[in-house]
Amino acid sequence: MIISFPGVVSWDGADQLNAFFREAMPPQNIDFYGTTYNYSNQQFYLTNHHPYFTSLVFGGIFKLGYVIDNNLASALFSIIVFNTLFVASSLSLIVTIIYHRAKKLE
Repeated sequence: MIISFPGVVSWDGADQLNAFFREAMPPQNIDFYGTTYNYSNQQFYLTNHHPYFTSLVFGGIFKLGYVIDNNLASALFSIIVFNTLFVASSLSLIVTIIYHRAKKLE
């Protein structure tokens, strides 16, 4: 996490944040295998294209991180920290459940 501070956001993750804040994307010219796509001033809205609840959670954490430090890097880092802690606790819970169930089988 420290090496890639503040973190990396995928294209879809950025779309989710744009939808949460209802921000327009800047005009883009994307060259994809010889085909150029011109996107001029795309507006995003919260839809179920990306899971609605996940967009609300990530947007809320981003906003909280920004309110705390008034810095976009800190806001992004707050999402990364939350996601890391959530995944680590989920995996440790799964390992604990498997361990206890395997212990009962003995």
